[in-house]
This record gives sequence, structure tokens and C-alpha cells, in this order.
Amino acid sequence: MKKFTVFFLSFLLLQSCNESLPDEDLSIKRISYYGKDIRIDGYYKGLGIAQKEYFDYIFFYNNGVYFSFEYTDVDNINKINDIINHSRTSKQNWGVFQISDTLVNIQRWTQNAGTTQNIVLHFRYVIINDTTLFYKDLSGDTTRYHFVKFSPKPDSTNVFI
Repeated sequence: MKKFTVFFLSFLLLQSCNESLPDEDLSIKRISYYGKDIRIDGYYKGLGIAQKEYFDYIFFYNNGVYFSFEYTDVDNINKINDIINHSRTSKQNWGVFQISDTLVNIQRWTQNAGTTQNIVLHFRYVIINDTTLFYKDLSGDTTRYHFVKFSPKPDSTNVFI
């Protein structure tokens, strides 16, 4: 009986650790962007950090919203409408951005390992010119993102921001 009690109490303790934690809130305020530092009439594309096959596709909107997803290299983004539509349903692909001097500051969510909680990630891209962004992660890996004119862009309306 003693072993059963210890097992049962251990089980209850483990179950309480699986509690769902609330998602973190973005701390960057969403503000409209009408500047000329970056282009918003398309997307930026760059080979993801430590990737050889998957590219990041980044969309900026004049309402201050950021949307991104990963996919293999494609010559025509219209070919991947299903991927875009699926990506739009994931909170981790959305965020907000602000321009400060020569930097694009971004906050977006990611899944906290081992939980259902979304935590906030911060990114800074250096603006080289209105069609080129540069990113360097904490390990020193870098990537350049180049602008691709594209219309119509996916709608920035979402339930997360």
C-alpha cells in the first residue's frame, strides 16, 4: 500500500507540472509604419540560420505587423499558397516590428520547450538599404535577407495581435 501511495503522489505531482502557463505578452507596441527605410510591398527572403535548404520568408505590413514562415526555396511564392495559409494559423509566425535608426526590431512568439506556453523572442535586423536586411544571431551566424516585390501579400489580419 505504501508503494501505491508514493506512486500516486508522484503521479499527482507530475500532473501539476503540466499546467498550462499563459502566453507571454509582446512588449513592443504595434505602431503604423509609413517610412521608406524598408520596403513593404513584398517580402524579404533569406537562408535561415544554420540551414542549407529552408528559407525564411518575412512580410512587414504598414500596420506594424510582422509575419514569417520557413519553406524551401521557390521561384514563385504563389506556388506555396497552402503553406502560407497554414502558417497564418500559427501564433509563432506572427509578431510586431518597429524601425529605430538602422534597425528593425521584431518581437514574435515561439513555443516554450516542453510546454504549451508561447514565449516572446526578440530579433534585430540591420537595415543595409531598403531591399537588404542583415541578421546576426548570438552564436555569430549571419544571413542576408533580400527583398522580393510581391502582390497580393497575405492579409495581416490575425487573431493573435
